[in-house]
Amino acid sequence: MRRDLSGAALVEFTLVAPLLLGLAFGMAETGRAFHQHHIVEKSVKDAARYAARAPADWQMCSTLPTNWGTIAGNAQNVALRGTLDGSAPLLLDHWNNTSTVTISVACVTKGTMISPVFNDDIPVITVSATVPFDDIGLLGFLGLSTFSTTTAHSEMWIGG
Repeated sequence: MRRDLSGAALVEFTLVAPLLLGLAFGMAETGRAFHQHHIVEKSVKDAARYAARAPADWQMCSTLPTNWGTIAGNAQNVALRGTLDGSAPLLLDHWNNTSTVTISVACVTKGTMISPVFNDDIPVITVSATVPFDDIGLLGFLGLSTFSTTTAHSEMWIGG
């Protein structure tokens, strides 16, 4: 008795294709998530480095310098755009909200760190960002909620 096997490969492919497509899209989403997190992490570090080296008229750690608003605004531009220019293109198209980037100053006692500038408490600038993940639709298709990536970086102020 002869069996007709024509079409068996097509049937097998139709059974395996959804799994293969799911794996391919899942790997693409994972790669995009890592890429976006890397961009956010790198830009937050750059913003903290900028703020820590910006010229400022610090008198004492507990009092912010008079130009702190400019420094903080510029640091937010560095985080979002990679440059001080507020009209430059965004590093991530969906990350356009400056309120997702926070800049704070903490005073650290001199015994913990040594500053080339201060004799008393030392300002440590922390830049943090929480950015929603921009997926290609796979998470919504699977009924999963999107997530955010959060990162922070701290630098001791050394002036410019």
